Amino acid sequence: MNKNEYKGYEAVMGLEIHVQVVGCDCNSKAFSPTRATNDEDRPNWNIDTLDLGLPGSLPRFNEKVAELATRTGLALNCEIQNLSLFDDKNYQYPDLPCGRQITQQYYPIAKGGQVPIPTEESPDRYIALDHIHIEQDAGKSNHDVLPDCSAIDYNRAGIGLLEIVTQPCVHDIADLNIFLKSLRAILRTINVSNCDMEKGEMRADLSLSVRKIGVKTLGTRVEIKNLNSINGAQKAAKHEFARQVDAILAGKKILQETRGFDPKSQTTFAMRLKEDANEYLYIPDYNLPPLELTDEYIQHQKHLLPKLPKEICTELIGKGLSWSNAYLIAYEQEYLAYFTQVTADMTNAQTNTAAKLMIGDLFGLLKETTRDLQSFNPKHLQELTIALDKSEISSKIAKELLLLAFEQDISPKSQIVEQVSDVNAIATCVDQVLLKYPDEIARYKSGKTNLLGFFVGNVMKEMRNANPNVVGTIVQDKLKD
Repeated sequence: MNKNEYKGYEAVMGLEIHVQVVGCDCNSKAFSPTRATNDEDRPNWNIDTLDLGLPGSLPRFNEKVAELATRTGLALNCEIQNLSLFDDKNYQYPDLPCGRQITQQYYPIAKGGQVPIPTEESPDRYIALDHIHIEQDAGKSNHDVLPDCSAIDYNRAGIGLLEIVTQPCVHDIADLNIFLKSLRAILRTINVSNCDMEKGEMRADLSLSVRKIGVKTLGTRVEIKNLNSINGAQKAAKHEFARQVDAILAGKKILQETRGFDPKSQTTFAMRLKEDANEYLYIPDYNLPPLELTDEYIQHQKHLLPKLPKEICTELIGKGLSWSNAYLIAYEQEYLAYFTQVTADMTNAQTNTAAKLMIGDLFGLLKETTRDLQSFNPKHLQELTIALDKSEISSKIAKELLLLAFEQDISPKSQIVEQVSDVNAIATCVDQVLLKYPDEIARYKSGKTNLLGFFVGNVMKEMRNANPNVVGTIVQDKLKD
């Protein structure tokens, strides 16, 4: 099929993000007192009678889940509802032993809202949300533990979930990557979840349909379930868009169905026909009272919110960082925590220098090893930054000292030799160097002023610990004659 024919079509995508309220400010499940964990506990160890759906077991709502749901809604500019209700979603599946899932189908805790998806060209872009609701997680099916059957671990059954539902407003597949990174950064910043997608703490369901560009009505929606990586979501969307356009061009009908994604082949595959909401037989959960939140409670939670990544990014740009460096630091909690240690009480110029050293040089060294950022002492980076800012060392020496600190954990400050700033000594060395390069001097005086770095570099080779700023000034003065 000619891929140019795809240009006449566009994708219309929406996402449902399931975020486990676990690992941060919440230690127990949503409707039972059992410990909420995604660690390597033995299977079926953290379970309660309610998690197993045993007769007579009744839910008791964990108020901490309401707090974290409220915090999430406020961080995403949602309208928090004073009154929300719980419903039962009824379906039979092995990992749901009670045959129903507590959720909020009709009266969710938060409505509206938006997730920022900034780029350097458009820093104020957003993806609109429809709502956020609370529900309970199901167990986990394992298909590769036993040879002839599937095994189910109910440890995660009943863990609180926040389902964050977007409007069907995403058209650019590249925006999925930005959206998921942005949402993850916000949730980590407000301490709602670790959002470790490999552990299932954050999972994405992607709904995708295609239509001709200019057409307003939506095509047949296909849902791709349980995407557990950011790159996987992009690849699934890319394949599904091409699959649907190919089918339309071949005169085939798109089925409303649920599909999975195979990361090995990077293709989607049919799982089952997609159910409509009325097939789940939603009914009110009469065992749980309405969830009532006062205006004072909501305002108190809003007051507790920390600075969010978008605001932090703007502040870093104001300190002189490039957009890409500021974005990378602000939207990665690990990087931000480390960078904050390095730059405490630094000037704007020093902060910018520290960012360049960290992202341009330190990250390069880390990529060549299995070490993480925290393994490098932040004081070492701080010492290098200050030394560069004071012109105590050149950028070349800074790289050498960084490598020494990285490999041997040696303090750069202890290795910095006091630089030679004696004007007469440097002037003598400059004269000796200039005598070697008469042709370059002629070219410099004819307008090739970019050769200044060439002369300075050769002087620094002779006087390795000379102050580069003093060298540059003397070279320029000499070349005026």
